[in-house]
Amino acid sequence: MKKYIFVISVILMVLIITPLFTQEETIYIRNFLIVKVYSHRFGYKVNYWTSKLETAFVYIPMTWFTGTSSKAEIVLGDDTSYPYLSVVWIDGKFDHVRIYAHKNSNHYTWGVLKDTPELIKRFEVTDLKMQF
Repeated sequence: MKKYIFVISVILMVLIITPLFTQEETIYIRNFLIVKVYSHRFGYKVNYWTSKLETAFVYIPMTWFTGTSSKAEIVLGDDTSYPYLSVVWIDGKFDHVRIYAHKNSNHYTWGVLKDTPELIKRFEVTDLKMQF
């Protein structure tokens, strides 16, 4: 009788604990075609196309590109699909962004931003707000 109670209690514990470890994450990835990438010492300003065929921009701070748990990455290449921006949200929260840009900084899709006090403040972001 004790064996049956023990076996039933073990089975119940496994059934109760298993759902706690099998929760799935909802991952949403969206690609945006880039109009132009502006480099600055504090980060990148990226102009991109929305689904309404309007242009929008987002500021990505340089601090996001460093560290093991970085929020941003830039991939340089000369693929015909470049330039574009890939943004990943996990469970509805921004996780990371990847910029795919031309490796030649003289390409027409590259630009440089000039230093202004209000521009520096725009790079002080903690989250990426995209316009769809």
